[in-house]
Amino acid sequence: MAALHERLPLLKRERRLVHALLAGALLVGTALRFYALGAKSLWVDEAFSVWLARQSAPELIDWVVRIDQHPPLYYLLLHVWIRLLGDGPVAVRSLSALAGALTLPVFYLIARRVGPSRRTALPATLLLALSPFHIRYAQEARMYALLTLFAATAIYGAVSLLAQADKKSVNSKEAVPAVCLLLTGQAAAMWTHNTAAVFLPAALLIPLLVWKTTPAFRRVWLGVQGLALLLWLPWLLGFMRQARGVDARFWLPAPTPGSMIDALETFAFAHLPDGAWRLPLLALMLSLAGAGVWSLRRQPRRRILLLSLWLTPIAGELLISLRRPIFSVHTLIWTTLPFYLFIGLGVQGATSRKWSGSPRSPASRSALGLSLTAAIAFISLAGVAGYFQQFEKEDWRGAARAIAQEAQPGDLLLFHASWVQLPFDYYFRHEAATPESRGLPADLFDRGELEPVMEPGDLPRLQTLVDGRDRVWLLYAHDWYTDPDGLIPAYMEQTMQLVGQTELQGLQIFEYEQKAEERQ
Repeated sequence: MAALHERLPLLKRERRLVHALLAGALLVGTALRFYALGAKSLWVDEAFSVWLARQSAPELIDWVVRIDQHPPLYYLLLHVWIRLLGDGPVAVRSLSALAGALTLPVFYLIARRVGPSRRTALPATLLLALSPFHIRYAQEARMYALLTLFAATAIYGAVSLLAQADKKSVNSKEAVPAVCLLLTGQAAAMWTHNTAAVFLPAALLIPLLVWKTTPAFRRVWLGVQGLALLLWLPWLLGFMRQARGVDARFWLPAPTPGSMIDALETFAFAHLPDGAWRLPLLALMLSLAGAGVWSLRRQPRRRILLLSLWLTPIAGELLISLRRPIFSVHTLIWTTLPFYLFIGLGVQGATSRKWSGSPRSPASRSALGLSLTAAIAFISLAGVAGYFQQFEKEDWRGAARAIAQEAQPGDLLLFHASWVQLPFDYYFRHEAATPESRGLPADLFDRGELEPVMEPGDLPRLQTLVDGRDRVWLLYAHDWYTDPDGLIPAYMEQTMQLVGQTELQGLQIFEYEQKAEERQ
C-alpha cells in the first residue's frame, strides 16, 4: 500500500500528461487537415469529382455507372456540399478535411476499446493524427477520407459489440448502439468505395470461422452483415457493370515486391525522403505492430478481428490482381486503422513490465513509452513537412494561367487524355476568351471511357482537327497509359512547327504553328 501511495502522484502526473498529449494530437491533426487546403492545384481526379457533383442527381448516378469505378455516395454528398459552400478549391476539399478530422475521435474511441489504457491510445491516435498519408487524402476532393471515417465507425461498432459479447449481454439494449454503428458504418463504406463492398464484409465474416461465440452473438453479427448487404443491394447492378469495365481494362500495373514495400512505407511514413534508413524504419514499425498483435494473445476475438480488418483487404486485392491489377494504396487507406492500433499496442507492450519482463521502474518504463511515442510523432511530422513543402499535384492551375496569357482567338486547344480538359476548364472558366477545345483521341466521354487509348486509326480525326489552323496548343498528360507510342506529338511535329514547350507538374504544353512553307 505504501508503494502504491508513493506512485499515485506519478500516476496522476502521467495521466494529465497523456490527456494533454491526446487533446493536442486531436487539435493538431484537425488543423493539419485544413491547413493550406487550397494551396495545391486540383488534379484530374478531383476535377472529375467536381464535374460529377455539378450534375443533377439522376445524371450523376448515370455517369458514375457508365464511366467511373466507384459508388455514388461521395459524389452525392459533394453535390449537396458545393450547393451550400460553392465549388472553390477550399470548399470542395473541405468535405474530405472534415471527414478526416471526424475520424480522429472515432479512432481514439476504438483504441480505448481495444487497449488497456489511454497510454495505448496515445501513440495510435498520434500516428493517425500526424499521418502524412491520411493528411494528403483529407486534402483531396475524393472519397478516401470519407471511406476511412465510415470504416472507423464500423470498426468501433464491431469492437463495441465484442465488448458486449464478453459481458454476455449481446441481446440487451446496451448492444443496440454498437449494432447501429456497425451497420451504418459498414453500409456507408460499401456505398463509398467498391473495394469496401467486397473486402469489409469479408473481413468481418472471416473471424466467425474461428471464434468460439454463442449462438446469440452469431445471430446478431450475421444479421448485421445481412442488413448491410440488403442496404447495399440497390447498387449491385451498377457495381457489376463497373466491375466488368475494370476487368476488361484498367490502368493500374501489376503489384511487385517493390511496390508492396512502397505501400507499407506509405502506410507507415509517407512523404519522407528516400534513403537506406527507410527499410530499417519500416522493420521497426512492423516489429511494433507484431508486438501489438502478440499483446492481444489473451483477447483472441479482438486480435482476430483486427488482423482480419488489416490483412483481408490487402490479400484480397493482391489475389484479384492476379487476374486484373487493382492493388492501390489509397483504396486500402482504411486498413491502416488496425495497423496503427497494433503499433500503439506494441508501444504499450514494449514498455510493460508484465509483457517484457523489464526490471525498470514504472517511471523509467513510462519515459520509454513517451520516448517511443515522441519518435513516432517526429517521424510523422517530418513526412507532413515533406507533403506540404515538396509534394505537388498536376498543375492545371498553372496550365490555365499559361494559356490565358498566350492564347489568341482562333487557336485550338487539344487535350490528351481528353478528360484532362476537366481540371483545365475548372481554372480557365473565368477567362473572357475561350479557344475551341477538343479531346484526343475523342472528345470528352464520347466513347463512354475516362481515358480512351490513342491508336493509329485515330490520326485521321487529328488531321481533320488541325487542318487550316494557324496555331494549336496540345495539353498532353497521362500519355504513358493512353498514348504509349507517342502518336500525337509525332504526328504534330510532322504536320506543324513546334514553337514552344512548357513542362509543368504532371503535364506538358506544346505550342504549334503552321510551317512557313504552308503559310506562303
